[in-house]
Amino acid sequence: MATTKRKFIKTLGLGLLALPFLRWVMPSASEDEEVPLLTSDGKLVHVKRSTLDKSKKVKVSNQRLYSWMKSGKASDNYGSK
Repeated sequence: MATTKRKFIKTLGLGLLALPFLRWVMPSASEDEEVPLLTSDGKLVHVKRSTLDKSKKVKVSNQRLYSWMKSGKASDNYGSK
């Protein structure tokens, strides 16, 4: 029983040591990969990831999103029937 515990601990240790190496060897996401993006007028477009990485990233607050929805611009995009 003690040998199986030792084998398990050795295997676990080697696995943890191999993780940084595997991240270095394995390729990352392609720069040419296209990701879906929702525009302000409600259209879904595909943009290259390299373009997004170069842009200035600003997270939209909930308050700003709610004010945009209440302003009527959101309903114009989806057309009220």
